[in-house]
Amino acid sequence: MKKLLLILLFLPILVSAQFGGNLQAYQVKIASYGATQNALLSLPDDYTSTSQNYPLIIFLHGYGEVGSTVQDLSRLIKQGLPKVISSGQKVEAVHPVSGQRTKFIVLAPQHHGWTTTPEAIEYMLTDLPKKFRIDTNRIYLTGLSAGGQGVIQAVTFKESLTKKIAAIVPMSPSAPSDDYMKNFRFFSGGYPAAWFFTGDNDQVTPPANARRYSDSINRYNQGGGTVTIYSGGHDGWANIYDSSYRVNGRNWLEWLLMHPHPGGPPVIDPKPVPKYTTILHDKSRINKIIVLDLDGKVTLYDSTSVESEGIKLEFK
Repeated sequence: MKKLLLILLFLPILVSAQFGGNLQAYQVKIASYGATQNALLSLPDDYTSTSQNYPLIIFLHGYGEVGSTVQDLSRLIKQGLPKVISSGQKVEAVHPVSGQRTKFIVLAPQHHGWTTTPEAIEYMLTDLPKKFRIDTNRIYLTGLSAGGQGVIQAVTFKESLTKKIAAIVPMSPSAPSDDYMKNFRFFSGGYPAAWFFTGDNDQVTPPANARRYSDSINRYNQGGGTVTIYSGGHDGWANIYDSSYRVNGRNWLEWLLMHPHPGGPPVIDPKPVPKYTTILHDKSRINKIIVLDLDGKVTLYDSTSVESEGIKLEFK
């Protein structure tokens, strides 16, 4: 019994309330003295059956989804990424280069008045890897409207925090104060990568916001900021967070996977698995090639037919 109690003490605090999909209520620590925010948490469906680390997406909601109680978390599933997860869609993507399928951990903290502060996000990124298997080279921030502003504030708050983020996807971001604007110099190290989305008829957070942020990033990291302007107003995220929404053939999750932290393992262009491990030239047979394949099977080929298959010959 004592052993069981000890194990339970170290489990993350999950609340049993369900919000659709695999979303669970969670109390995320935001300060060393124990302060918390309510949040929705989505773990990959194979999390408990693997030992691997997963990329983390922190989603910041808009003003319409603020709240301070567990019951208020139901507001989060009305917009953005939590809405997509609540509908049953899994947050996963196939890497456009390696072809590897990757699943994400998603945390959506709820702020009581506007958006989660940079200080809170900074502490989360210290605390969460102690509780969950997070790939710290693939930590991503995204948010809509007030949450888009929260993302910008987080990456222009303190350079040490900026350097923990691999990429950001702010949608229709509100404007932060000038105190944050001067800190786009933190992007001079070449990251985080940034992909902004904004509506051409957005009367709440005009496209000029996203353009201003992207231009500020590109001033210090040319090509690091990109803006996609969709046809519509202050609601484009309803479609963009859905994995079926693509720009130039790629959705936002696939784009994230293409932008790991530069301090982590490089993205390696996959090479096709060789069909043959050893190719031997049998000198006793004119124009014949003996091929030993991966299963150990020996096959005799005419040299011209082997070359026509594009196989590199290695004469031993």
